[in-house]
Parts: sequence; C-alpha cells; structure tokens
Amino acid sequence: YEQSLPSPEAFNGLLAVLIPTLCCLVGSLLMGLLFCFLTVTLRANQNVTGLAMTTFGVGFGNFFGGSLIKLSGAEVPSIALSSTSYYFHRPLFADNLGWFGDIFLSYGFMVYLGIAIAVAASLVLTKTRLGLHLRAVGENPATADAAGINVSLYRYSATCIGCGIAGLGGLSFVMDYL
Repeated sequence: YEQSLPSPEAFNGLLAVLIPTLCCLVGSLLMGLLFCFLTVTLRANQNVTGLAMTTFGVGFGNFFGGSLIKLSGAEVPSIALSSTSYYFHRPLFADNLGWFGDIFLSYGFMVYLGIAIAVAASLVLTKTRLGLHLRAVGENPATADAAGINVSLYRYSATCIGCGIAGLGGLSFVMDYL
C-alpha cells in the first residue's frame, strides 16, 4: 500500500492500520483453525504440530516476503513501512504532560489495546459462565463433556481467539518496535 501511492500526501492513516490488522487477524485465525483441526479433531501431538506450523510459517513468510521485496525494488532485504508503522506507534495522547505523560501516555494504540484485551480476558475467565466452562474444558474435558459442555467448540473457539490475539501481538512487535 505504502509504495503504490503517487505522493506521501495521499496516504490514508485508517487504511494504514486496517489493512495490516485485518491481514494479521485472517492469517493468524487460519493458522489457528489448522492447528485446531490437527490437534482437536485429528488428535495430533500439540508440541509437534506447533513446531511444524512454526517452521511452515517462517518459510511461508520468507517466501512471500522475498517476493514482496523484489516487487518493491528495494536493494536492502526489507520492506520500508515507515509511514505505515508511524500510525501504530504514534502517541494517542498529548505529549506535553510531563513525566506522567512520558511514563503512561506516550505509547501507540496497540499497547492500550493489549492492556484492554488482558483485562477483558481476565474478567471473562473469572467472572462469567463462559469462563467457568472454558476453565472446566481445560482442566477436565471428560467432566465438562459429562456436564453437557461442547468441548470441541470451546477448544476451537478459545484457540482461534488466542491465535488472533497472538497475531495482534506479532503485528504490534513488527509495526511498533522494529
């Protein structure tokens, strides 16, 4: 997106955030579904499956990342995303709030989104029936199944949501810190 624009003034900040976020979520959810299919449905070993999928993901990223580098015409083996990453690490709040602003309010929106997700996950897991069922599925699936809880549905949904959150963490790392 960034290299296809005729001028820097034509850059849309909303698209700069939405395109990588949606691509990240779709990719991580697809990998999560594949992992769930292999481990929950086919009952493959989670450690071996995770290692194989990690190796596949690195190779997949290098293959298509190399293609993108060649398309961009860059001589250095990296894709310049300075304009896009600016919108990820731009502080949301005022910069002139002194030491308090420097410590607590000088981060990009992904940091605050991560904190909100952590608080929401904690509340869901400890204060709701959904969290009780999810914890029961994780601790003793046979007992949860006997209680009428759909164990496969909870495993699929929890794993896919976790993969989406992990994908957002990877996106934050790439866009905000690298």
